Amino acid sequence: MGVFVAIGVSIADTCGGVVFKRLTYLGIGAAAGAAGTVWSQRKVREKVERAAEMATPRAIADAARGRIVDVRDNVVAAVDEGRGEKRRREAELRHRVEQRWRRRAVGEPSDRL
Repeated sequence: MGVFVAIGVSIADTCGGVVFKRLTYLGIGAAAGAAGTVWSQRKVREKVERAAEMATPRAIADAARGRIVDVRDNVVAAVDEGRGEKRRREAELRHRVEQRWRRRAVGEPSDRL
């Protein structure tokens, strides 16, 4: 009993406010945890449903078809680019050869390629 009883304040009065605060924070934490659990369950359920929709044979075939078309387009573009570069390089080399032969026909000294 001691000091608190002597000044007219009991231990229950001093601890009552602290206990009430702790219970309040405990309740707030429990409510936040429950709300977070419900929210996360809803999000997981949505993701699972979306994944289930994407796992149909038709969806898988459509995705594969799209990827194949992309790969085909990339290959066609690469082949076209390679052919264009080949033509450009051949034209450059033909031009050099023609210049060399013209110089020889005129009698000028030729420079090496």
